[in-house]
Amino acid sequence: MSVVQTRHGARKRATQWQGALSMSPVPILRLPSELHCIIIEHAFPGWSRELSWFASLATVCRTLLPHVENCLYGRPRLYKCKSAKVFLRSVNKPESRHRATAVRALTLNITRAATIISLFGHAFHKFTNLCKLRLRTTTMVLFDVLLETRPHLRQLHVSGSEYPPRFHDMLRAQPQLEDLLFHFGPRHNSADYLVPLAEEGGGAEQHFPPLADGALLPSLKALRLAASVFPPTLVTYAYPITTLMLLTPTHKQIIYALGLFSPTLISLSVWQPLSSHCPTRCFWPTSVLDGVRLPKLRILTVVQQCSYELRPHMERSDYPGIDAKSIMALRESCGMLETIIWGVEGFLLNSLYAGRESSNAPIQRYARLLIDTVPRIVRFAAYDALRGHNTVDGYIHGDIWTRASPHGDEPVNDVVDELVWENDAIAAAQEDR
Repeated sequence: MSVVQTRHGARKRATQWQGALSMSPVPILRLPSELHCIIIEHAFPGWSRELSWFASLATVCRTLLPHVENCLYGRPRLYKCKSAKVFLRSVNKPESRHRATAVRALTLNITRAATIISLFGHAFHKFTNLCKLRLRTTTMVLFDVLLETRPHLRQLHVSGSEYPPRFHDMLRAQPQLEDLLFHFGPRHNSADYLVPLAEEGGGAEQHFPPLADGALLPSLKALRLAASVFPPTLVTYAYPITTLMLLTPTHKQIIYALGLFSPTLISLSVWQPLSSHCPTRCFWPTSVLDGVRLPKLRILTVVQQCSYELRPHMERSDYPGIDAKSIMALRESCGMLETIIWGVEGFLLNSLYAGRESSNAPIQRYARLLIDTVPRIVRFAAYDALRGHNTVDGYIHGDIWTRASPHGDEPVNDVVDELVWENDAIAAAQEDR
């Protein structure tokens, strides 16, 4: 759906609301408050640029005001100090405590946030229903609020320029935490985050205390690590992880992490740098599964980025051959695998799709081999990793091969909906218990 269509639909819904309120023989306002809440939540737009029309519903009548505010304040996303100040002052007002309690998920992504330290500190303890927090900043004092946060967080995604001295104490204060991502280091906010920090002399391992105690993070199910900063080898306790994401890991780090979490892992994401030193098999996404057994794995996502010295060579060469033996081995090592998602750099797509007209392109042969070999495979999706979300609708689009594709040759170009597929995979695994 395009932005224009979304905006048109938003205005249409607002007009319908106003018409229903004025013309209905049984006014909507007479409905129970619970139904108001359901209707308002259903009308809540997914696009932030459409919030203005939604906020106008609060001016229709006071009955709808609390429901509208619950939606508007439920998932604030703050990317500039100016907007952050407006939001924080709003929730800090004594007469507006309900706005603070409405906050369920908070995103604050402001590199330099010194001007909101006081406001943030005063407001944060009022977010008594906060379940998800995403905090990215170089103003490291903001992380101190985590020492006093109520133990209700289920998701914590944090990144900054340096490792907070008491980060383990912050984690210990959140026994219900299920999803943890942290990335502290000089490239925490870089768009080119696939470049290993080791190339810059960063990411010293001894700076970080290990995750070695099962009493710390007893509810952890999803772990997302920047391996070049916090190596997976620093995780020595076998948490019952179902979702694992590794940024810029070495092959040895992948083997270690998968060995540690192999009994429970359902979803694996690897953001992998490629260089001229990598074996040719590494240029195919399933190579990250070589030599490991993951009996519950259902979804694999691999996003690759070539080093600058490799790009000219790859542009002039044929794409590396497929290691059929490693794919054959997936039958037993990863027998539950259903979905493979591959993010590949755009300049590699020409060689990957060379020979498509004759159904002999490398990616077509690879898709056929996967579908013919892996018993439970449902889909194989490939997309341009450099383009990513830079599309009209904000979604990733790519080619998707399924068992319904004739001979695995012609894919469908559609949304690569990793989050939905991952949630479906985890739900299916839980049902099979």
